[in-house]
Amino acid sequence: MPNAALRVYVKNGISYVWDKDRNKILSSREYLKYAVRHKKVKNQFLRMEDGLPCMAVGDPMIRPGTITGIIANCAEPHTWTIQVFKKGDATPLVSEDIVVSTKLLKPYLDVDFEEGDILQCFASGVDIPFPRGMVEIAWRL
Repeated sequence: MPNAALRVYVKNGISYVWDKDRNKILSSREYLKYAVRHKKVKNQFLRMEDGLPCMAVGDPMIRPGTITGIIANCAEPHTWTIQVFKKGDATPLVSEDIVVSTKLLKPYLDVDFEEGDILQCFASGVDIPFPRGMVEIAWRL
């Protein structure tokens, strides 16, 4: 039986529902994807899905939102850190360590950002083999 208490909010054509885990009203999930072109990298901003350098551009956020999860992987077991920054801020919004592994999965984050913020993804470490990251976001009502 469907949940009769479920309420859908619609604003500017976007549907939002109550996220009980994060105690706020959020949209469905969107994904920001990042990767590199080189085999091994050292302390480097990852490129956005369209290939543009993240450190120069970043992903501008069109409305307030929440980082709800992050996934990262690399080609072979390695120790490194995946970080998400707001452009112009030296403190990462998200910083997750990957320890002698090829992947990281953190599906229960709750980190807010604001309209106009520009998000960037950074791989921190040495000789990281083909690092990739995917940041899961939802718009916040």
